[in-house]
Amino acid sequence: MQEKRLIETLDPRGIYVYCTTERWYEHILMQHDDLEGNESQVENVIKNPSTIYGSSNPKFSERDVYHGRADGLSKKQLRVITKPLDGQTQEVVSAFPVEEMGDSVDKQRPKYIKPHD
Repeated sequence: MQEKRLIETLDPRGIYVYCTTERWYEHILMQHDDLEGNESQVENVIKNPSTIYGSSNPKFSERDVYHGRADGLSKKQLRVITKPLDGQTQEVVSAFPVEEMGDSVDKQRPKYIKPHD
């Protein structure tokens, strides 16, 4: 039986990304309660990120790290981390507010950089 999906969207590369209800309530909100009621912000960062990089953690190098603006949250940006299930599907594994991109991304491996308007 397929888990209920709270977020389902396409990123700018055309990759289908989803977050299950279980992941949202049992992991993300348990560790980052400031995201409660902010599912739409997580979805917006996936749909319209400033950047997508590969993870700098060698253990999770296959994961993508999305960054985007965080309106009304405790920090300036929102980070969403996904793991690939196949070439066209990824699952959200975590999301949390951050002040800046930091060193959790492999800046040598940009996967997407939003064009300037």
